[in-house]
Amino acid sequence: MKKIYQVVIFIMLTAVFNICVSSCSSSDDYSSPIKGKTVSDVTFESSQGTNSVTIGDADLSGFIIKSSETWCVATAQGKNLNITVQPNTTYSERQATITVTDPSDQSVVSFKILQKQNDAILIDGKTFNVPEAGGDVTIKVQSNVKYQMEIPSSASWLTSKATTRALENSTIVLSATANNSGDEREATVKLTNTASGVSSQFTVKQDLTPVVSIDTDEFQIDEFGGEVEVAVNSNIAIDVKFSDDWISSAGTTAKGDFGFVQKIKVAKLTGSESSRTANVVFTDKLGKWDIKKTVTFKQTKSLSIQDDDIEINVGDSYSLKLINNIGGSVKWSSSNTSIATVDNDGKVKGVGGGTATITVTSADGKYSDKVNVTVKASLSIQDTDVEILVGKSYTLTAINKTGSTLSWKSSKTSVATVNNNGKVTGISKGTATITVTSADGKYSAQCSVTVNDITDMITARAGGGSIVMINDLIQYGSKLGWFFVNNSPETVKLKSLQLVDGVNGNESNIMSVDANVAAGESVGYTTSVGLLGIHTPVTCRFRYEYNGKEYMTTAVYNSHSW
Repeated sequence: MKKIYQVVIFIMLTAVFNICVSSCSSSDDYSSPIKGKTVSDVTFESSQGTNSVTIGDADLSGFIIKSSETWCVATAQGKNLNITVQPNTTYSERQATITVTDPSDQSVVSFKILQKQNDAILIDGKTFNVPEAGGDVTIKVQSNVKYQMEIPSSASWLTSKATTRALENSTIVLSATANNSGDEREATVKLTNTASGVSSQFTVKQDLTPVVSIDTDEFQIDEFGGEVEVAVNSNIAIDVKFSDDWISSAGTTAKGDFGFVQKIKVAKLTGSESSRTANVVFTDKLGKWDIKKTVTFKQTKSLSIQDDDIEINVGDSYSLKLINNIGGSVKWSSSNTSIATVDNDGKVKGVGGGTATITVTSADGKYSDKVNVTVKASLSIQDTDVEILVGKSYTLTAINKTGSTLSWKSSKTSVATVNNNGKVTGISKGTATITVTSADGKYSAQCSVTVNDITDMITARAGGGSIVMINDLIQYGSKLGWFFVNNSPETVKLKSLQLVDGVNGNESNIMSVDANVAAGESVGYTTSVGLLGIHTPVTCRFRYEYNGKEYMTTAVYNSHSW
């Protein structure tokens, strides 16, 4: 057993020796194809990319390849070493080391991969405000490239005061002048990469607080009008608007950048109105600030008749209402006193038909006003229809608004006559037209006159009472009622009444009355039936007296009277 173990050990030692001799013999004869080779640094842009390098003619497939950074990967493909880099999102340049090792003899070749930075110009804001009065604004910039600042030529109000640069941080100080431009203003400033032309930008804004003032806000102007001035102080452009055409611009005079003196023309007040009001409005022309300054113009007549043109009748009067803003006495006058007159208190009286102008004037003759007065002439008769009795008279009343004398005339003097005073007298029964006419014949009026006989105006009727009737015979003791009616304008005397039987014509005893019945009155009486009764229709005879003559009227009772 011991011999077998020794034999095994011997065999193993012999094998190890052979391997060692063989290895030592190979190492001495091998020379790595990359030994002594060099590779220049490889530069990439900031974006993702791939490049290939070779190390002599060596096939690198079995070599050990390592990268010091994960963003850089190198792989062998035959004689080519393919290198791929990821995008550089940082703002600094970066590098990695690629190591190629020959495992046969541990020969090593290493080189650097350089990737450019992500160029940037970072500004700490988008908009920066400077005071209205002017001043500085500081802008902080982070940049890994050189840049050039560009202020637009239109922004002459903005200048660069200082720029300090550090490795990555910058500070820009811009200075703005006071804002006298009349508007808010802004400028866009560019920072441009001098190498690539890529730019960043920011905006500088400057506010403006609008100021508008006027030296007066109201004018009181007399009827003659004229020209006035309004001084406007402002730091913005102002638009002027007139509310009415009787005020208008008479030009402007500049005063400072935006201030001015507005000249305003006020027209003469010639209409019938006593006063009028208008406005001039000053607003910002840009319409941005809703600014409004208003000047009120009130134009008033010094003397003003408050009444519009008036109409009155001949003979009537009307007192004009006057506004006297100057005080003192005034004078009144009429353009045609044959049509209208006016007294010292402005009381107008119609004289004749037509139109006249009434004028009031101040004592110094400087101020005046006027109104037209139309005087209307007319003629009428107060009564339109009149009834009179033969022999009686009635005086018609004429309403004379003509200012002239009148004449009267009857269409039928055989029925009625009329005198120069309008007194109508009844001549005979009938109807006549009475006409009154002005002296110039332009105006006339009429009245119808009916002349009646007294018998036309006296009536009677049956009514009332209590009766017992068999067939057509009213029995003894029954009572019959009767009425006598005086429709005339005169008093008559009722003398008596008497009943007449409707069958045999027998007359009852006469019932004496002898009573005056006034104009427009009626009287009633009751009669009693005697022992023999009385047949219907029963007639009652009324006898009455007028102007010394006796007349009769009747009333009839039949079975239908009650």
